[in-house]
Order: sequence, then structure tokens, then C-alpha cells
Amino acid sequence: MSAAIVEPATGGEMEFHPAASIFPLMGTADADALAADIFENTLLEPIVTLGGMILDGRNRYLACRKAGVEPEFREGLPFLCHDATAYVLSKNLHRRHLTTSQRAMVAARLATLGDGQHKSATAIAVAQPEAAKLLNVSTDSVQRARVVCKEATPGDIAAVERGEKTVNEVLTKVRPPKPHPSRKGEDWRERKAALSKALNHCRPAIHEEVAVALHDAECGVSHLLHLKEEFLRDDREAIKIRAKTIIKVLTAVLTKAAS
Repeated sequence: MSAAIVEPATGGEMEFHPAASIFPLMGTADADALAADIFENTLLEPIVTLGGMILDGRNRYLACRKAGVEPEFREGLPFLCHDATAYVLSKNLHRRHLTTSQRAMVAARLATLGDGQHKSATAIAVAQPEAAKLLNVSTDSVQRARVVCKEATPGDIAAVERGEKTVNEVLTKVRPPKPHPSRKGEDWRERKAALSKALNHCRPAIHEEVAVALHDAECGVSHLLHLKEEFLRDDREAIKIRAKTIIKVLTAVLTKAAS
């Protein structure tokens, strides 16, 4: 398909395709450098549109506007490509140097791409595990990034997308961790110091109670041993008496038998 200059129907800035918006725009410094390069060398790669919306080349388009250079557009997907999302991924995944948080944000947008979009957008959403795999992040990272996309301020979202903040930093701001019940309303360090002081104060009394308990235990053991000796001694006396009785009976029997 030959490239052709396409003017926006409204004469204003062109709309970005939903699939293109899953990737963040360049930061200010990089955008200025691109505009300067286009101003000096003109636009070398046409901007791809689909349905009148920019699918690939948002940064080039904005740089052209800044440099005062007429942009060149190419309408439609390449031959045999019917998925706008897959096209955007293939064009951006390997030419972008994104942080883990930026990739998590891309995956979160990719997983929710179909939410509220027009059928004509031809932007196909994917499941979170698949999006995580495509962007080389964990599913948990995608879920956290999705919370940031939904609940964070536009400024914080933009900061994560520019790589200035992490998903976890913004998530902590959006959903602060709940304080531990035992630490609520007081300084934990002060509590720890007070507890240590109380233990030091009680230690002599504790040592005395332990000593008394050990002494009582030793006395108890001695008493048990004494009882055991008495029991064994009593058993020996009973055996002696029984033996004398048996001997007396046997003697009487033998005497009678001999007479």
C-alpha cells in the first residue's frame, strides 16, 4: 500500500487509536530530541493510521507538530495482519526500553483494552496472565498496575508511565497499608522500651520465685524417694514374716509325717 498524506477531517489534532494508547508517550527530553531530528532530517517513517486514528507513530506525529513538519500517513494494517493490538505490540515491544513498572502498566492496559471500546476499533484485549507473559512481568504486577490505572491520579499514572515512579510507590499512596492494631495511636519503640524496663524491674522477683519453686521441687523429690524406701522396707519385712510362717508350717508337716 502506498503512503499518502492524510489531513485530519476536523483540521485539529488526530485521535489516537485505543490499541496505540497501551504504550506510554515519550518523555519531554526524548520528544524534544525527536522533534529536532525531524526538523533537520524530515519524517523518515510514515505514521500508520486505522479508521482515521493514529495506530503507530503518536510520538512522531506530535514531534512533527512541534517541528512544523507536515506528517506523512499510511492508512491500514500491513497485508495479512488483522489485529491492531498485535501490530502495536510487535512495533513497540522490542524498540522500547521500559522499566518493570512501565511494562506492568502496558500489560494492565492491554488486559483491559476491550473495556468500553467501539467494535470498529479492532483492538482485542487479552487475559491478564497472557498480558503478563507478553510483557515479561508477573500477574500480581499486572493486578497492582490495574489498581493504579483505576484509582491513582492522572499525574501519578503519567509519572509511572514515564518511569519516574514505580507501581508500588503509587499503590501505597492510593491504598495505604492499614496500621497494626497493637501499634495504633502509639510509638512502638516507646512500648518496647517500657516493656524492657518492666521486665528488668520484675527480674529479681522472678528469680526468687524460680529459686523457691526449684527448692520445693527438690524437697518433693526427696520425699518421694523416702517414701519409696519406706515402701520397699515394709515389703521386705512382710516377706520375712510370710517366710517364717511358711517355714513353721512346713516344719510341722514334716514332723507329723515322720512320727
